[in-house]
Amino acid sequence: NQNNYKFIVSQLNDVRLSLHKVQEKVKYLHQEIQKTQTRFNEVSLQKAQLEPIMSRLSSRMNELSYQKEKVDQELEALRVRVRGKLQEKEELISMVNRLEVRQMELFQQEAILRQRASAELGSTVEILPAIPSPRLKTNEVEKRLEELRDALNALGDLNFEAASSLHALRLREKELMSEKADIENALKQLKSLIYKLDQEAQKRFLQAFAQVRERFIKIFQSLFDEGDSCDLALVQPESPLSSEIEIIARPKGKRPLSLQQLSSGEKTLVALALLFAILAVKPSALCVMDEVDAPLDDVNAHKFGQLLKNFADKTTLIVITHNKITMSYCDFLLGVTMAEAGVSLVIGVEARNKTQEAALVSGVG
Repeated sequence: NQNNYKFIVSQLNDVRLSLHKVQEKVKYLHQEIQKTQTRFNEVSLQKAQLEPIMSRLSSRMNELSYQKEKVDQELEALRVRVRGKLQEKEELISMVNRLEVRQMELFQQEAILRQRASAELGSTVEILPAIPSPRLKTNEVEKRLEELRDALNALGDLNFEAASSLHALRLREKELMSEKADIENALKQLKSLIYKLDQEAQKRFLQAFAQVRERFIKIFQSLFDEGDSCDLALVQPESPLSSEIEIIARPKGKRPLSLQQLSSGEKTLVALALLFAILAVKPSALCVMDEVDAPLDDVNAHKFGQLLKNFADKTTLIVITHNKITMSYCDFLLGVTMAEAGVSLVIGVEARNKTQEAALVSGVG
């Protein structure tokens, strides 16, 4: 339909614009990643919206198939009943006609016999002795004829509306088949659209994943010693959109089966490497970290501080910490003090200029 067409055209224009921007300036890569994530969310939302529509169309198609089957059964039963009634009527009419012809023949024979009796015997048939004839059996013929007439009347009137009902049912069947074909065609188009959306989302996800993996390995190597290794891997690479992501970290001399076997400091460095790898691919305007350096020793605290310096020009980093080494890498410090009982003061120090002046930032508590 028109909306799907507009959507596909808009999607194609977005991809072309993105490719053009990548070719012009590599430094705008983080902006493209932001657009990719937004588009991924839109695709996921559209997929979630299309799945109920597919489910309803499938249910409607099953319902129409059931109705068609029911109509076919009723139609066949009606055909059988009409054929049976017509056959019974034809048989009875044929038998009545034969008996009426036989009755006329007997009436003619009776008239001939009356004439012969009058001419040859000089008397009427009524005064002749009653000699039953085993060949004619007139009474039985009359009785049988009456029985057949009663059977014919018992059949009642034929349903002359059966033909029109049959025609209406056939028209209804044709409408249902047409509607079923339309639904099947719409379902096919929806499946094709969802497949295309999945392919595009998978392509963009794999591109972003490869970039995050590359940055993760680079940052990991800057935080750990030479010889330490790491990696990011998809548990189910054949289904990247639904696959879990495995984080692999192997410090030199260790072969941990999982991250839980690493020390608290090592686990912190691995988490920081992954966090800053994501920030490198998709920068954020603001990032707040609360006591993330608590498990780190002095050497690793310096590494963490240097990592903060490297990313400070792209992202505003707010670090809640009690580590003096981490504080030494900060440009601005905020602290809470209580000069008087019941009165809290927030003191700010601009560490970048190494000034000793304190500024009163806020209030009484």
